Amino acid sequence: MKPAIINKILKAKIKVTIVSLTFAILTLSCQKKESTTTGNPLVSLKIASSLSSTPVAMHSLKEWLKKIIIPESMATPPPTMTDVVGNVVTLDQGWIVIKEIELEETETPGLDEVDGNQVLFTGPYVVDLFSVQPSVIGDISLNMTSIRRIKMKLHRLESLPASTPEGLNQNSLYFHGTVGAINFSLTSTDGSEFSIGGAKALNVHDNMNLLLSIRIIPLINKIDLTPLLSQSSGVIVSDSNPISGSSCPDIDASSTTIYDCFRKGLEKQGNLGEDTDGSGDIETNEDSVRDP
Repeated sequence: MKPAIINKILKAKIKVTIVSLTFAILTLSCQKKESTTTGNPLVSLKIASSLSSTPVAMHSLKEWLKKIIIPESMATPPPTMTDVVGNVVTLDQGWIVIKEIELEETETPGLDEVDGNQVLFTGPYVVDLFSVQPSVIGDISLNMTSIRRIKMKLHRLESLPASTPEGLNQNSLYFHGTVGAINFSLTSTDGSEFSIGGAKALNVHDNMNLLLSIRIIPLINKIDLTPLLSQSSGVIVSDSNPISGSSCPDIDASSTTIYDCFRKGLEKQGNLGEDTDGSGDIETNEDSVRDP
């Protein structure tokens, strides 16, 4: 066989080998990681607040455009919103401390919650709800096929971690903002259960990105904060100083204090869903236990 023909054959074999190796590498890189427990899908859980008034289907595109137009080093001003009667409100801090977390297959608290149908994350977890990125709770392999409820036990923080506000000290909740010209904080020493659920079932699958999201603007939209306008600036709303005279019929018609409306509203405006695109928000095209 002539040398020229041999060279052509060798070059052809080399090209086939390179293509085969490239395909193999691409195939491996596209494969998802498997769960660490055979037969039990691996699920990740994150927690964040949503500062949009309504869920957005094009959230990821908007975030991508924002990163191009606005450098990440520029601080985003706290969102301006209104309460149920039109008082202008801003919030610039939002923190929650969680001792333990369970995922449930049932919609109603306490209903058919059998050992083995629960998954427990053990904290405490100090969560900055207004962080640019959602707070990562962790990964776990589930032995359930669907999720309809997340239960969290609040925790009174006894030792203040670095980079956390002083208002969180000895509390499980801390929010700070203004209404009109009044500067206020909302704190709680509550260590009770915090529960969010819905009638829709989230079907569990491997490498599932679960997100607990609390929509802050609709929460404020449902509470009458007028009683704060007669308080001195710097007032602290708390379980021991609930500030009476408020109402929030869309949250709980029996609530008559700002504290009670806010505490119950956090659960009312919470949602658990699958953040398929990693945007840090539950969008209209993503599955959740409640309507987004």
